[in-house]
Amino acid sequence: QEVSISLQDLSGCLTVGIGVASTNTTLRLKLRDVIIGQTMKQALLLAGGKDIKVWKIHTGSGFQAGFAAVQISGGITGHVSIDDSWLEGGDRAVYLALDTPGTASVDINRCYLKPAIGSGGSQAVGIETAANQTDFYLTNNVVASGCIEGLKIGSGCDYYHIKGNRNKARLSDAAF
Repeated sequence: QEVSISLQDLSGCLTVGIGVASTNTTLRLKLRDVIIGQTMKQALLLAGGKDIKVWKIHTGSGFQAGFAAVQISGGITGHVSIDDSWLEGGDRAVYLALDTPGTASVDINRCYLKPAIGSGGSQAVGIETAANQTDFYLTNNVVASGCIEGLKIGSGCDYYHIKGNRNKARLSDAAF
């Protein structure tokens, strides 16, 4: 099974712009040139499926504390790739928390990360991983100024690669 969405403006969704919570581990999703804005929580919630490819999307949503613009969690298998995208919203631009770490590899490449700075009084983080996540690659991303932390890696994480990420914030504002 494969779902492909391209050249769409999905602004105005109430809670989640696009959510994949399928228990079908063969579902494949491709998103390209999609705008997902004005949602209350996540613009993109990936919590199931297999082999998810996202490129050239723009989020401008998820301005509630405790939510990320893009959340990658649940029982995903295979590979998740998010490339060349503007990820804005939430108190974290991206949150990675797979139920069974190591069942999927996750790549986030060449993205501009702009969490909703100070959303609900919480900290603003570019990319955060939960504890014990494995097999993720974060390369050549840019973190917007004003973030408290650019990349926040949870304890016990293993088999990850971080390279070429840039922080537009002053050094006193954010750390990698």
